[in-house]
Amino acid sequence: MELRQLEYFIQICNSGSFTKASEVLNVSQPTLSQQIRVLEGEFNIPLFNRIGRGIKITDAGKILFDKGISIMHLLDEVNNEFIELKGLKRGFITVGGLLEDLNYLTPQITQFHHLYPNIFVKIIESEDVVNQIIENNIDIGITRSSQVPETLTITFLYCQEFVLVVEKNHSLDKKPFVTFRELVGLSRIMVSSSCREVIDLYFKNLGCSLCEESLVTESSFSLLSLVRNGFGVAIVPISIVDFVREDSLSVVRIVDPIPSQDINLIHRDDKILSYAASVFINRLKDSEKH
Repeated sequence: MELRQLEYFIQICNSGSFTKASEVLNVSQPTLSQQIRVLEGEFNIPLFNRIGRGIKITDAGKILFDKGISIMHLLDEVNNEFIELKGLKRGFITVGGLLEDLNYLTPQITQFHHLYPNIFVKIIESEDVVNQIIENNIDIGITRSSQVPETLTITFLYCQEFVLVVEKNHSLDKKPFVTFRELVGLSRIMVSSSCREVIDLYFKNLGCSLCEESLVTESSFSLLSLVRNGFGVAIVPISIVDFVREDSLSVVRIVDPIPSQDINLIHRDDKILSYAASVFINRLKDSEKH
């Protein structure tokens, strides 16, 4: 059964005759009659009793009419919901990544929520974003990795700078910046496991390495408390600097060279993104261009 045939059938029932229905539908009466015969042949049951020039719906016709009305209502609902999706009046997006990277995107996420308040954005903290995307657990991933499977689309978002956080009254407290070589002589330089590889590479390029007393933790945020309690100094992403705007800690820029790492956005190639997710991605890309 075609939807067009169902539409014809319902209009005939509502109009009470083929003639009136053909006028409403702007379809010739022979065409209308032929389509109803096809419909009756498909179900192998009469839908109308022809009485002279009039018609009377059969019991089978009543069943099809009731169900047909429900079908048409459901199609209207589907169409309306599609319109809402296209108009970003509803939707759900899952974004995953390290919290310290996602924190950088907070202004963009907040702005997106103000523009599209009916779109729910769920933030999922994850150290293994690539697999989360592959396993279809999240729509969009924010990652420091540039090595991803060919099935994923990767887009550069921004360059994350690393800075040094020290306790007040530390010897570097009042300095606006410190060179990378000056870090070599410091004890208890702490980094998070997510930053360790890139920081180690910078030290290696200078022909040195982190002090053996250095400490590695799961999250850069946990390092702040250790610095605050005098355990040492920490190299952290600049995106969490706002969390250390307090009297007990100071932020010192690192130069010569300036340590940094690219942050990328990834999503699946073989998955059709929702309108909401597509707009969200485009807004992230545009925000990083300005």
